[in-house]
Amino acid sequence: MDDREAPPSMVNECPVCRADMSSEEPRFRTLFQCQDCPMSVTQCRACILRDHISRPFDRIRRWSPEDECWEKVSTADLGHVVYLGHGGTCCPKIPNGPDGTPDPQTRLRIITVLHEHGLVEMPFVFCRCATAVVEPGQLLAAGLWPATWDQPETATTLTTLETFYNLSMQAQLNIHDYIEHLKRMTDGVLSAQVKDRYRELNHSVRQYSFVRLCRRQGVTASRGLEPRSLGVECPACPRPQVNTRQSFWERAKEYLHVDALRVTFDGNFHFNLKWKKMDSNDFPLTKGAGYFVHQDDIAKFLKKVGKKPPKQKETSTCSNFGAMDYGKYKGQVSGIVAVMCRHGFTLPGGVVDLHFGERFAYVDFAVVSALQPYLPLRLWLMIYDIMCQYIIRFRIRIDEEFTPEMLKDLESITSTEFPDIIAGVGKYHLSMHTQGCREKFSMHHLPCACVDDGETCERLWGVISAMARRTKEMSPGHRHDVLNDLFYDQNVRKLHTMVTTLNKKLPKAEEHVEELSEYLKTLEKSIVAECGQNTLDEWKATEAAWRKRVVHISEHADLISPYEMPKEAGLTSKQIQAQLAEETATSGDHQSAGLAGLIHDCIDLEGQRATLEAKINTFSGKEAHRSALSAEIDDLVARAKDAQERYELYLQPAIMLALREVEGKNVSPSFPRRPPMTQTQASPNAPPPATKRKRNSPVAEVRASMLAQLEQTVLRLPSDFDDLVLRHSAMAQAVKYERQLREGFARDALDAVRVHITTHATLEDRRKQVSGTTATTGMDKRLDKKKQVMDEAAQRYNTIRAILLVLGLPADDKEFQPLRRSDMKAFVIISEEQLLGDSSRRPSWIWGDFSFIGKAEQGDIKKFMLESLRVHWFRYSALVTRWTEELETELEEMFHTTKSYKRDMELWQKRAEERKAGGMLGSAAYARR
Repeated sequence: MDDREAPPSMVNECPVCRADMSSEEPRFRTLFQCQDCPMSVTQCRACILRDHISRPFDRIRRWSPEDECWEKVSTADLGHVVYLGHGGTCCPKIPNGPDGTPDPQTRLRIITVLHEHGLVEMPFVFCRCATAVVEPGQLLAAGLWPATWDQPETATTLTTLETFYNLSMQAQLNIHDYIEHLKRMTDGVLSAQVKDRYRELNHSVRQYSFVRLCRRQGVTASRGLEPRSLGVECPACPRPQVNTRQSFWERAKEYLHVDALRVTFDGNFHFNLKWKKMDSNDFPLTKGAGYFVHQDDIAKFLKKVGKKPPKQKETSTCSNFGAMDYGKYKGQVSGIVAVMCRHGFTLPGGVVDLHFGERFAYVDFAVVSALQPYLPLRLWLMIYDIMCQYIIRFRIRIDEEFTPEMLKDLESITSTEFPDIIAGVGKYHLSMHTQGCREKFSMHHLPCACVDDGETCERLWGVISAMARRTKEMSPGHRHDVLNDLFYDQNVRKLHTMVTTLNKKLPKAEEHVEELSEYLKTLEKSIVAECGQNTLDEWKATEAAWRKRVVHISEHADLISPYEMPKEAGLTSKQIQAQLAEETATSGDHQSAGLAGLIHDCIDLEGQRATLEAKINTFSGKEAHRSALSAEIDDLVARAKDAQERYELYLQPAIMLALREVEGKNVSPSFPRRPPMTQTQASPNAPPPATKRKRNSPVAEVRASMLAQLEQTVLRLPSDFDDLVLRHSAMAQAVKYERQLREGFARDALDAVRVHITTHATLEDRRKQVSGTTATTGMDKRLDKKKQVMDEAAQRYNTIRAILLVLGLPADDKEFQPLRRSDMKAFVIISEEQLLGDSSRRPSWIWGDFSFIGKAEQGDIKKFMLESLRVHWFRYSALVTRWTEELETELEEMFHTTKSYKRDMELWQKRAEERKAGGMLGSAAYARR
């Protein structure tokens, strides 16, 4: 880089033309070099002007003999003038000067040009011929976009506008930062003194983007464009009379999914609009023709239904989502709702501004507007994060909102005669719903859902939400234009990669269909062998009946999902106790039955004692609080006393026998007790131990007294004793029973953890939807409380697991694994064990053979195994069906895409011929390209 700063080897002669420099004016009696041309050479003024007739805005450097360094100049400083209309020469109609030749100075105008390397003031001379186009047209012909359309004094090169457009779409660059960049490129030291052309560039970019968009869609830039005419539609989705087969209406019902339209809609509250003074006359250039709903139509619609949310909200039967909260949303516009297809294309006419929360009326209008071109289809599958509530009165609302009178007044909506609709909830948002909703709206089980996750909106939000920093400061019309450009750009990118995308997805679908179908056949052979063909036939009939009913919202009230384990099927601690009691009673072993019951009660007392200890540690000192705690302590002491009598009868003799026989052996200092369990052993996520409270206050003394009473209720179980005692043969039965019962308690603890994780995820989702200090502070407190309860439940499970390890549980046990912070994530589908992405994972080989069920004795254990097998078959049957639907749909999407591309090619070829016939040769060439 230093070599580029080296002085020229000579300054008296031009190295290019060998001209003598002595005849030049003193300021030109040196050499020049272009900073922007690659491999540029030093040359004289005449040579560098000749080489830059077509690049007059490049930054030129002049060697200063006085300062012995290079200094910035422009071609204008060297005497260059930009002549328009005559190939770089002066117009002959320019008045003559004193010497009888054209004098350009009489018509010269200084124009500030914004180019990719900065800003420069350049003298221009316009053509004055009678046939000459207007001045803005002459600038456009020269590759310059005028800032005004009257008498331009500022212009921007088309390359600069294209550069900014691409940067704004790719990196969400704003105009202020770009103009500052150009100013620094002009003068890196005194950039503040460079003329500010923010306003001019802002206007130019907006106009350029609109004209560019119209050209790419083959329409003439004007007001009052046809609805959705500036939108790019998905080539793979079925579009009647565009890319579908002529006989698609005759296709059998079992292939209904092949021509179904799958759309997702969701809100984004990042794209709000601030309250500020704005141009009241501003309007979007893309009004009604882009991705936003028609501005006039939505105004008429809201005038009828009301802009503000109704005082009486629709009744919610599910979780209290932030999207349904009509409360604290700020700004002139609080956000947007967008409708997208399964391939991630935003549907033209499918974006609407929100003024509060995701009120159903706004969503209704966006959905109806976006889906107008798809009314002739036979099936829609609509996905929404609160679909369980949205779909209940959907058709009733549509009939009430879009009356025949209203439809006559709307330009962009002509009909609300919808095909059949299947409603689902995206796989990510499904975890925030109640059990009843998860069963009926799961994309894993709904017919015709393929393997869509229903979260295409979330993916797009992650890419484009940064643009909201720009758009929230804009005027309403400008904001719509920019967002329409943004949605257009995202759609075009997907359009260009659609062939590659489908080619990648198809082999994956074929592989999964083959593998999962083979696995399902193996599974069904095992089921027939163990349960009989009638059982499998009954399950298939149940599945068919469920598929038929689940698509009708009116059938949901009493619909029971076959994909879920009944609540009573899981083996809890009480069921295990009952099973042990039944086993011992059958054998007539009353001693064992009493021992099992005792250990269950001791574990139960242990849990209640821990809960009560936590309450005592928060004792406030109030008499009412003390009385309540005392009553609970008395109840616990009474129960412990009852258990003590049975303890001495059933467990104490075995402990004493083991102690006598291991006496004298090499024992630990804590013998016969086990060394205290460390906090890390009890819980991998445990916080550091709290500091001890001072015990010199009256409250502390009462608290200490209560804790002392609790100590009297402790009954030592086998896991509390040293290994020498624990492994003694006399303790074998007690150890067996304690382990079985603690496994049941561990399952109970895991269930509690799952519940708390799910509700915590729900609160986190609502936290993202609210704004303002008051709302967020209250939500943060609830989140902190829920997180504390969730951590306590996790620690309780890990403590039980640590005891199970003492009792002989293998450290690598698959059911009872260490619960770490990274594991505590919300489950996404109806089954707690199944995670997002499991649809693409192969099943484990161990679940191919269920012959072990037939070996189990009748009772709760076998019932549990049979329920597990039943649910397992239903889930994998649904998974095979979803992947089969996916494969068949992808094959048809390839046909749709091919036909769409062919249709577009023919359309542009037709435009090219029409434009050529009309004498618009440049426009025809663009159409062919």
